[in-house]
Amino acid sequence: MTPSGSSFENVADTDNPFDALQSQPHDRKRLNTAHVEKNADSALARNLLASLLNRIDAWGVTFIICIMAFYLHDAMSIQTVLLSVAMAGMYWLGYVVNDYFDAPFDAHDETKARHNVFVNHPVSPTVAKAGFLTIGFLFLLAFTQFGLRGGVIFGVSLFVMWAYSAPPFRLKSRPGLDLITHALFVQTFSYLSCLILIKAEWTQADLTLLGVNFLASLSGQLAQ
Repeated sequence: MTPSGSSFENVADTDNPFDALQSQPHDRKRLNTAHVEKNADSALARNLLASLLNRIDAWGVTFIICIMAFYLHDAMSIQTVLLSVAMAGMYWLGYVVNDYFDAPFDAHDETKARHNVFVNHPVSPTVAKAGFLTIGFLFLLAFTQFGLRGGVIFGVSLFVMWAYSAPPFRLKSRPGLDLITHALFVQTFSYLSCLILIKAEWTQADLTLLGVNFLASLSGQLAQ
């Protein structure tokens, strides 16, 4: 759930999540400005690397889930390994985008602020969007190996990534929808996507693993 109050009332209406911070002098003092880059745009590369290390639990699990799906269906190949890397990369990018749009909120919580690199190293909207889209395009290449199916799954991934974290939808701040999104997309979607892309014949094991991933994703969100 996201915080509420007058300090945040305009966050969902702006393309730059840091506008709300800049318009709140009192709140802005809570940022650790001693470590803010002089050139905020130069912080993107550092933030991406930091997020890659901080979110290894997310993209690492996704990679293992994909490899498991391909292994169980005798579909291991360079093509599917590249897809596993791209799928894991999309989940990593999803967490980066989420941290970017969460920064104005996390700045008001000392614990969250320490874990969100965009709080102390802000990045301008122009650079952030260009960087995110460029990375997404690189991952798209792995999905296009599977034709239209790959393109559709990539498109769904990109839309959910944006809709979950960014205005105007920001599903994570909507009770009920945040749980549904987590349950369907955090771990479940990666396994399901792999089955669809290789046109696998579903087995009882697949149904069981989909159920386990669904419940694990749901319980993970409920525990927060």
